[in-house]
Amino acid sequence: MEIHELLKEKKIKPIDLVEEAFENIENNKELNAYITLNKEEALKILNERKEQLKSIDSEKLAELIESKLEMMEAEGKITFNSKKSKEIVEKTLIYAFKNIQKNCVSRIDEKIKNVK
Repeated sequence: MEIHELLKEKKIKPIDLVEEAFENIENNKELNAYITLNKEEALKILNERKEQLKSIDSEKLAELIESKLEMMEAEGKITFNSKKSKEIVEKTLIYAFKNIQKNCVSRIDEKIKNVK
């Protein structure tokens, strides 16, 4: 399967490709078959992405989710039995996003350790 397809199907992540490239370089140093190796830049980018994830404002996220649900409801794409059920869906989505955010930050921390 081509790398593009694996990325598209989310079977691998771009960071996995970067890690594999660094690993191959480390394992084949005697070949000296690369032009430039820039671990510092890779670490800088990982740290920037981590900070971007950590800086997402929970209140803005809640507003975005609420407005998206209202838009979907107005378009007839989703219906709620009550205001309470809509609130539950909103809170569940916010909770899920925060967990995804936390897991992504943890994964980036792991990747940073591996690159160092």
